[in-house]
Amino acid sequence: MAVFQVLIKKMFEKIFSIFAGEISFKEKLKRFLDEHIEFMIKNPKLPIFLLNELSKNPELSEGLKGMINYEQLRDMIYTKHAKELKGYGIKKNDMPQLMVTVVSFSIFPFAARDMIKIMMPDLGDTKKFNAYMRERKSFASDFIMAALKHHKK
Repeated sequence: MAVFQVLIKKMFEKIFSIFAGEISFKEKLKRFLDEHIEFMIKNPKLPIFLLNELSKNPELSEGLKGMINYEQLRDMIYTKHAKELKGYGIKKNDMPQLMVTVVSFSIFPFAARDMIKIMMPDLGDTKKFNAYMRERKSFASDFIMAALKHHKK
């Protein structure tokens, strides 16, 4: 198994353990963003590497599908938090939108770091970028929860 596959497997095992817990969706969201951003800080090149590898070798996606098991994660989150999510106007068929939105808050800055450095040169410094990302944990969690509260359909 390739190194990046080991990293992805570890990351998804951690994600599953967070969302399998018996705490509120809001607390799980905070914990996920905290853990995922820390994981990305330790592996900042992973998003670009993974995108490049999948672009060059599309057959890798089949191996990753088994590790990620998106449907199981989606169903587990929705089943455990259906009442809470319905209160925000989130139905089961909205889960892909919600999940991609949440993950993008932690992955996008790493995938787009070179563009971000152009717009915000201070973030070219690794320590400053990492501090920015650690601040992003609570910002992203608060932002997502505020958006959900205003999303009610």
